[in-house]
Amino acid sequence: MLCEKCKGRGMCGKPCRILARFNLLRKIKTHFSGSSPPEIFVGRIGYPEINTGILLPEETCDSEDYSMPESWHAKDYSIDKILELRGKLIYARFKTKIKPELKDKFLNIMQEVSMADKKVDTEIILKKPPKLEIDFSKQATIIANPAPLKFARLEDNPSIPKKVDALVQDPDAKASTAIQERYKSGIKTSKLIKILSAGLLG
Repeated sequence: MLCEKCKGRGMCGKPCRILARFNLLRKIKTHFSGSSPPEIFVGRIGYPEINTGILLPEETCDSEDYSMPESWHAKDYSIDKILELRGKLIYARFKTKIKPELKDKFLNIMQEVSMADKKVDTEIILKKPPKLEIDFSKQATIIANPAPLKFARLEDNPSIPKKVDALVQDPDAKASTAIQERYKSGIKTSKLIKILSAGLLG
C-alpha cells in the first residue's frame, strides 16, 4: 500500500487526503484536559528504550468511539469517519525502558489508563505542540499528532473491571492462559491488547 510507505510525503503526486483529515488539529494548546478513550500506544523503535504514551483528544468528552474497532464495525463507520476520529487524538509520548529500574510516574499512569473500561479524564502538559505526522501500518491503529510529554495527571480514578484487576494482580498467571480466560469472560480483544502492550501480563 503506497500510503503506508508514503506517510504524507506526496509520493502519489496528489494532495494527501489522509493528512487533510488530520488538519482538524491545528493550534493545539500544550496544556489541556482530555478524555482518553482509554487508549495507549507502545512503540518498538529504539528497543529496549522505546516511545510509549497516552492518546487523548484536546477536550473532555465521550471519546470511546475514537479508539474501539469493535464499535467502528458495529456502527459501520466509513474510513473517512475513522480518520476524522483518529485525527482528534494527540499522542502524548515519553521514553521508557522495557525493564525500568524504578516505576516511573508516566508509566504508572499509562498502565492505569490501559486497564480502564471507560474514558479517563487526564490533565496533560506537552513540551511543545504536536507535529502534523501520521504513523499507520497493517499491525497497528493509526497514530497521529505526536508530542513529547512534560506532565500528566489523572483527574479521576480509572474505572477498572474486577476481572481485569484480578488478571493483572496475579503474578503466577501465564499471559496466554490469562488472556484466553478473560476473552471467554467477555473482555474485548482491543482491551486485552492494551493490557498486554502495557506490560501488565505474565
